[in-house]
Amino acid sequence: MHVYGNPAEIRQLVRNVFQRHGVGSAALAQLHETLLVRDGTCYGRSYRAGSLMAMWMSTVGLVQFYAADGQLLDCVSVLEPQHSEARRQAA
Repeated sequence: MHVYGNPAEIRQLVRNVFQRHGVGSAALAQLHETLLVRDGTCYGRSYRAGSLMAMWMSTVGLVQFYAADGQLLDCVSVLEPQHSEARRQAA
């Protein structure tokens, strides 16, 4: 069983989902990451590439993916086993 948790794994997850939603290799190479810090505590990270944005809410274990118009494209629990994403997509 694998649970996402470190920033490198989350970045790779974000790249994979962005690519699945049409973001090209050049844009993925320029992935922009921002830390969300309040009162000295990191609560999550946001990622942008191409026209897409993702938000990792580390306190609740979710990564949400948004189109340029704000439409929610995907939501992945990073507290579940890694292959749960593939099972969810197949459903």
